Amino acid sequence: MRNNIKPSSEGYFALLQKNRNFRIFWLSRIIYLTGNFFRSIAVSVMLYQLTGSGLALGASFGFSTLPLVIASPYAGVIADRHDRRKIMIVSILSTASIVLGFLLITSVELVWLAYPIIILLTIVGTFSVAAHDAWMPDLVTKKQYSLANALDISIFFILMAFGSLFGGLIIENYGWGSAFIFNSLSSALSALCLFWIRTPTQTLNYKRRPHSVLYDFIEGGRLVWREQLLL
Repeated sequence: MRNNIKPSSEGYFALLQKNRNFRIFWLSRIIYLTGNFFRSIAVSVMLYQLTGSGLALGASFGFSTLPLVIASPYAGVIADRHDRRKIMIVSILSTASIVLGFLLITSVELVWLAYPIIILLTIVGTFSVAAHDAWMPDLVTKKQYSLANALDISIFFILMAFGSLFGGLIIENYGWGSAFIFNSLSSALSALCLFWIRTPTQTLNYKRRPHSVLYDFIEGGRLVWREQLLL
């Protein structure tokens, strides 16, 4: 049976108008991503202004990529097996706290602090993304899913462009510290929005058994190993 919902502006508007849970979910994502893109620009500006080194910038990208590769399989397993709302709220609130650590970096001697902060933010962000991707299908119908997914992807790239632009303007006028504070506040607001979502019991992709967190990490490691064998 062909899906009658077309990916048009009217379809997007109807989805946001009729589906309260997804509307709040999407708003939370907009708030969260805006702060994250502000932070991304602020970190680059801070590192370059304090060090004048391209190596420092390159290292920041490296420290934000490697944990992502390692943590993603584990985050996916845990998001499949545990409460996705709680995972998102905890990880987003963790972001709100951790990002304030950048405010401690006031001189070139303290630049090294940026890298463990970046690693921690990447790890908690990975869990947030995994829970986000696993939870969204529970908030929409099968017919709405293609629209919801398209809307979710499009807002990411829109905010990447405009969030980075406005982030640069704020940093230019108020300094990089303002961007970190904004990221902390926006993350807290994003997490608060998720409390307002009313959703039935989620569908978990496994039979309920008393798995420990250690078991989940071992299972995630097995997934990493399988992927390496396929390369």
